[in-house]
Amino acid sequence: RSYIASKTSPIAYDQIDTAIEKIEASCDILLIEGAGGILVPLDSENTMLDLVKRYDATLLLVTHCKLGCINDTLVNLALLEQENIPHCWAVNCQEKDLKSYEEISLPYFKEKFSTVYHVDSQIESLAQALLDTIPKVNQD
Repeated sequence: RSYIASKTSPIAYDQIDTAIEKIEASCDILLIEGAGGILVPLDSENTMLDLVKRYDATLLLVTHCKLGCINDTLVNLALLEQENIPHCWAVNCQEKDLKSYEEISLPYFKEKFSTVYHVDSQIESLAQALLDTIPKVNQD
């Protein structure tokens, strides 16, 4: 629920905490979907990034492949690095944007990054990379 949707009401973290505890008891991995971007306000004081930090989560950044995707991706990745947030990222292309992405943005991404995941064709590899990014909990 976003700041706009909540009409500026504070987020009820106690309800989220309770729901997460209940769900985590019955699963190995819990996915929490955020929408709109890392800095989308949740209330007057918190953003999606604060939610990630609160739950010590690993973040999957899904970026578009339209004009501006290089900048958007680099800005988001820089923020995640600055905040020491464990993360993976992937590109999600719409058919109409694919040609320009493959000609302009993909060559840059391939030069800059060792791996570029695409949601539509590499979901299993992306899932494994995400699992590999999650900090291991000592279970002695």
